[in-house]
Amino acid sequence: QSNDLTVTGTDRQEISVEMTVTARGFSQAEAKAAADLAQIKIERVGDSMAVSLVLPSMRNRNRNQEGFISQSTIAVALPRRLLLRVEPHLGKLFITDVAGVEVMGSRGETRVKGSTGHVILTHTGGPLEIDNVPSLKLTARNSRGSIKRVAGSFSVEGTNGELELADIAGPLDVESRNVEW
Repeated sequence: QSNDLTVTGTDRQEISVEMTVTARGFSQAEAKAAADLAQIKIERVGDSMAVSLVLPSMRNRNRNQEGFISQSTIAVALPRRLLLRVEPHLGKLFITDVAGVEVMGSRGETRVKGSTGHVILTHTGGPLEIDNVPSLKLTARNSRGSIKRVAGSFSVEGTNGELELADIAGPLDVESRNVEW
């Protein structure tokens, strides 16, 4: 299911998460029951913190329950000294002011701005904006957008799309097929 995720690095020492869900149903009670099933789970995994969205599955829902979640929006604020890893994500993804980021897969509008550490990003389909990162390893499929202010090394593997590059300071390694630069 598609959801919008915004992650912002802050000067605070704690992680905070806000979630908004839109649920639909044949009655207000059905919609509310579906919305109440959505949960954010925060847990320690080794030396990391994992933040997960738990939504009821459309396949496994109770046959008597007709409500469903149609949209979710999550905003995470975390200490800017932390590294971020995002497992495959569908929907809007906005990341700002983190210590480094690895996005295993993002499908949809994606923006990464102001990382102080290395950025690794796999992006498929949709607008893409990357700005002010020290180094970047990008795999882009059907991406369109801009990449600017990369201070160090930049490696890109692109297939189909349209990407504009500006202010790339370090060495550039490009492998592309059907990408308009």
